[in-house]
Amino acid sequence: MAIFDESGMELRLIIGENAFVEFSLKDIIIARQKMLKAGKRIQDLIFTHNHPSGGPLSASDLEIAILYDIKEIRAIGKINGEDVVYSFKRKSENISNKIKDRGMKSINDQLDRQFPNLKTEIQKKYSLDYQKKKAELLIETFKNEMQYILFK
Repeated sequence: MAIFDESGMELRLIIGENAFVEFSLKDIIIARQKMLKAGKRIQDLIFTHNHPSGGPLSASDLEIAILYDIKEIRAIGKINGEDVVYSFKRKSENISNKIKDRGMKSINDQLDRQFPNLKTEIQKKYSLDYQKKKAELLIETFKNEMQYILFK
């Protein structure tokens, strides 16, 4: 995963496994410190990473963009040999905490009702149906704040 500013300057590079990249709040803080030093808005980070399978942005990808007020998160991959780019991009300067909190509460309430047997975070993380539904709800709930696009 790489974190860029709007001009394309790399702020942070995070190396991960073939199908998984783990980053921390520290990575975001370091990237935002570089933005501040350059006199840029800390909310204008752009995350880019690969999805070797060509699959869409995950619920985790979408949630990170919303909760950390990331300007855009992208995943690049291939489907049947064709390049694809998934993008989840903020429509305005930022998303208010009130909108984030209200939206996330609504999503979590809906998921709890739809998946009552999933009690732990581990069960939720590894349930493909749960994660797919969560991604759908994130896109729908935050459609006024974020735009989801597939480029082929």
